[in-house]
Amino acid sequence: MKRKSLGVILAIIIIVIVFKVTTSGSEKTIEEAIDLYNIRSASIIHEEKNSKGSIVFTYISEGNGLRVSVVKKVIGGYKKVYGTVHGDIKETLEKRGLVYGYFPEIKGTELPIYYGVVGDEVEVVKVVEKKRSIKKEAKIIDTDEGRIWLVYMEGFQGSDFDIVALSGEGKEISMVSDDISPWYVGQKAFKGYE
Repeated sequence: MKRKSLGVILAIIIIVIVFKVTTSGSEKTIEEAIDLYNIRSASIIHEEKNSKGSIVFTYISEGNGLRVSVVKKVIGGYKKVYGTVHGDIKETLEKRGLVYGYFPEIKGTELPIYYGVVGDEVEVVKVVEKKRSIKKEAKIIDTDEGRIWLVYMEGFQGSDFDIVALSGEGKEISMVSDDISPWYVGQKAFKGYE
């Protein structure tokens, strides 16, 4: 009888420890996971849901910034696993015609991706793998704070890409050559992000 009681108690302790470890760092809401409440003048402008979580775009009106966060579903809520901030996106749009960024592959997410912001004159954004001339058209999302674009990098290889922004008539508005080295598509993020 004592053995059964001890076994039950031990099983409960193990379950509690596993639950605590797996939910460590998780938050109940996406807003809490990306720490939205500690940034003045910030608001979520788009949440791109996917099978493994969300890519959350937050506009920071103070400084015209864009924060992009990858949030993963975990037991008990959400956990931010990757993110970055782009400062003064309006100035970059005026100079370059588009804002862009890249997130590497992270286990348990839908990454890698290219993403960014474009102006109203841009109707199409294409990412072109230079090595094999493979092209993929971005999804463009209209928000109250601008136009976001997003390309999942499935099927791409290497590290050299062109990002081309086109008008509705097919006129090139902006073209950026990007080398994501030391990463390459399919490479896992550096240790600490998994």
